[in-house]
Amino acid sequence: MLDPVRTPTTSSTVAARRSEVDLSAVAEGQPIVVASPQGCDLVILARQASSVATAFLIRHGTGFVSVAMTAERLEMLELPPQSTFDGRPQRPALHVAVDASAGITTGISAQDRACTIQLLGDPSSGPDAFTRPGHVIPVRANLEGNVPPGPAETAAMIGLLADDTPAAALCSLVSESDPTRIAQAEEGRQFAYDHEIPFVHSPDITRMFYHQHAMQDL
Repeated sequence: MLDPVRTPTTSSTVAARRSEVDLSAVAEGQPIVVASPQGCDLVILARQASSVATAFLIRHGTGFVSVAMTAERLEMLELPPQSTFDGRPQRPALHVAVDASAGITTGISAQDRACTIQLLGDPSSGPDAFTRPGHVIPVRANLEGNVPPGPAETAAMIGLLADDTPAAALCSLVSESDPTRIAQAEEGRQFAYDHEIPFVHSPDITRMFYHQHAMQDL
């Protein structure tokens, strides 16, 4: 489990744990809380997006579920940007929303969105697997290292590290103390503790991702 959350969260234990990044629970479809400077996100692997896990994201998040994907994958699926990306740091590059072209009803339910998310994460899916527009938002993740990683990049890195697939669904975690705001790191950690799911800081994923790629290049 990433950054174990079943023990008291003191500053000393936090520092000790942050080097322990185990993605096995995430690889099995468990949601993970990812803390970044922008706030906390709930992330699940696209190929493992069950209706239960997707409903968890919708219930505890903003309801705006996106799927982080690489530019190459988006191009292969013929999913263009919603508008020209303005290049502002940490601004998500949203692409045309989609639904699965078969096996769903309205497209908005957790079960329908889970089906669509799974197809986005399935390497065998092609452009015909989706109708446009829909209820799931692909977002481009830039993994070239020339921009500071944002939530989409971190989610895609988790997908590659845990499942060798650069596709992961994410939804901002709503603060329980103030439902008008996004949960920040300490509240996200407590949420993970309460729901017995993994928690990690986004810089730890970034370091692990680039370290792994550096080792592969040796």
